Formats: sequence, C-alpha cells, structure tokens
Amino acid sequence: MYININGKFFDTNREKAKKTNIEQIGEADQKTEDTLQWDDLSSSIEDMEITENNINVSLSNELGWFSIDIPLDTNDFVKLIELAVKKFNKMKATFEGLK
Repeated sequence: MYININGKFFDTNREKAKKTNIEQIGEADQKTEDTLQWDDLSSSIEDMEITENNINVSLSNELGWFSIDIPLDTNDFVKLIELAVKKFNKMKATFEGLK
C-alpha cells in the first residue's frame, strides 16, 4: 500500500478525527485516543489496473493519495466476471426498456 498524506489537512482535522473515532467506539481509552477516523471523506478513483495476478487501485481525497495492490486468484477473477455480467445485463434491460 502506498499512502501520501496531505499534512495541512491532517493537522487541521486531527482532533475532529480523534473525536469521531471516540464517538464511534463509545468510550475513550488509550487505543481510541491514538486512533483517527475520517468517515465523511469521499474519494475518487484516479487509476485502476487489472493484471492477471492483482488489481491496483489508486484513490485520492482531501486527506491524500492512496494506492493498494489487491492480489487475486482465479476464483476471485471468476467472481468479478460474474458480477460484471450481472451489471451489464441490468444495463441492457434498462436500455431495452427505454426503446
């Protein structure tokens, strides 16, 4: 995983993220005090590459840039293809309904 943090955003929003985490957990202890949580950041996909062994996804938002390699085996790829076929069939039905 590759992470590039926007230091200004991080510093400005650190206390809010700490408070959000404590609210989600419901109590303050050493673990929650040292953990930050941003649950209101939307991200956009900047890049996605699929190879025969993995998927690399790169996202960005106000907090920074994130890139992760997700290793996949054959069964994972079959599941992805099945999901894509289902989505395409729904789109096909929608378009045919618009005729």
